[in-house]
Amino acid sequence: MNLTKNRTLLPLAVLSLILLFGVIGCSKSGTVTGKVTYDGKPVIVGTIQFIPESGGKGAKAVIAEIAKGEYKAEKVPPGPCTITVSTSQQRDLWKTLKNPSGVGGGLNPSAGGQGAPNVTKDKKAIKPELPGEADATKQREEAWENIKDMIDVPPQYADPEKAKKTPSLNVTVQAGKQEIDIDLPKVEGWKPPTYK
Repeated sequence: MNLTKNRTLLPLAVLSLILLFGVIGCSKSGTVTGKVTYDGKPVIVGTIQFIPESGGKGAKAVIAEIAKGEYKAEKVPPGPCTITVSTSQQRDLWKTLKNPSGVGGGLNPSAGGQGAPNVTKDKKAIKPELPGEADATKQREEAWENIKDMIDVPPQYADPEKAKKTPSLNVTVQAGKQEIDIDLPKVEGWKPPTYK
């Protein structure tokens, strides 16, 4: 009778240990939230990256989006990290939304044949609405609202080697939840590119 009891308890004990170590293993990463500013002004949109100093097992870089000046990075390996901040991809989107020429353009009313708009008796063109056009327009307008007031961040803050030389971009992440605000110092002499 004891032999049967031991056969039943042993798998349960092993399963309990596996679950316990699994839960402990999951809690070893950090969830980091905070605000990002450049020269005291909010970085409205961009990308933030946590690069662990140690290249050990599970120490992968974690990338998070900056939205409305704030970010949330999950599953960041604990320990010393270098942070990079970039706005280059968001600036490309800004340029596309600001000058959407060639993107989603309408049909040429002077072209005949297939795709030409209907013409009423008084010769005014009626532009047909394409399927999904209203939704696409709404999405572009919402994206523009989120990005229109963005500021550029100097490209040196996106370079991990240069970021290592900036004290405020070298942090130690703890396991669990924490808040780390990033204030990027102004780079003297750097001016953001001008966009038309």
